[in-house]
Amino acid sequence: QGKLLSFAADELAELSGVGSGVILMRIDAKDELIGALCHERDRTPIAVDEEGNERRFQTPELAHRAQTGRKALPRFKPATLVPRP
Repeated sequence: QGKLLSFAADELAELSGVGSGVILMRIDAKDELIGALCHERDRTPIAVDEEGNERRFQTPELAHRAQTGRKALPRFKPATLVPRP
């Protein structure tokens, strides 16, 4: 679906001891999360599809973790995310 969720890194709690993790983004059962990157606000990552085509996109306004995200990549099926050089 090409959804993106951007939130401040300080929303992630540091786990100590045994923990089950945190929810970054809520997704439907039929969907999959293809990547999660920590990046500088002005250097958004690049989406890459299975054939190696790259798509740059604008990061939406900051939200909060564990939300469903916003559509960012219509008609593009990303396979991975890479940091912008």
